[in-house]
Amino acid sequence: MRQIKVENYQKLKRNRSVNTIKNTQEREIKLEDLHPKAWLSWSQLDLFEKDKKAYANRYILGEFPPPNKYMEFGKKFAEMLEKGKKPTDVRLLNALNFMPDYPVREFKFGELCILKKKKSIRLYCIFDCLDPVNHKISEIKTGKSWTQKKADGHGQITFYAYAYYLKHKIIPHTELIWVATEETEDGDIQATGEVTIFQTKRTVKDLLAIHSRIEAAWNGISELYSLEVNSIM
Repeated sequence: MRQIKVENYQKLKRNRSVNTIKNTQEREIKLEDLHPKAWLSWSQLDLFEKDKKAYANRYILGEFPPPNKYMEFGKKFAEMLEKGKKPTDVRLLNALNFMPDYPVREFKFGELCILKKKKSIRLYCIFDCLDPVNHKISEIKTGKSWTQKKADGHGQITFYAYAYYLKHKIIPHTELIWVATEETEDGDIQATGEVTIFQTKRTVKDLLAIHSRIEAAWNGISELYSLEVNSIM
């Protein structure tokens, strides 16, 4: 049986996809103890399709890059929305006041997806906004530019709609809420106060297409994981 020495295992130990192994000390680590994640998120899928090396660094080796200022603003806005905090910035307050009311926010959701040969993985989602009674989900985006065309083609919404469909056998109503931002003279990010809501629809054809992407990505991720494990042995 192929094994990985403890010192080589440390490179992978940081990654949350690796089983926690207690009291490793000087013993050998079985290769079977190391495996790809048991779930797939949109962030994983999107990054794998764009840059496989970046995927390996982040999700296999656990080397997460520091968040940029746009990500920091998005996180700050999400926290204010979730916790009901009132900012002193008038434009940010205006943006928060224009947000539609949803009964559930920041809802973590997972559902099994069956691939070929009866292999199953769990699709992992965090819905920014959810109305479970009316089967409606919404994704909030901050940034400089979103359009109806971009919202209609945004894979994250399709991924979330597919996971929801697998659970409830209903294609949910979907929308993308764009909170416009701009860069100040000091280089900081601030809200403009403008909020635009794009109603966007997903069809059975869209769900079949995202399923194919999920299957291709999962198979590719498994192969990539094996290559990364072998490279440190």
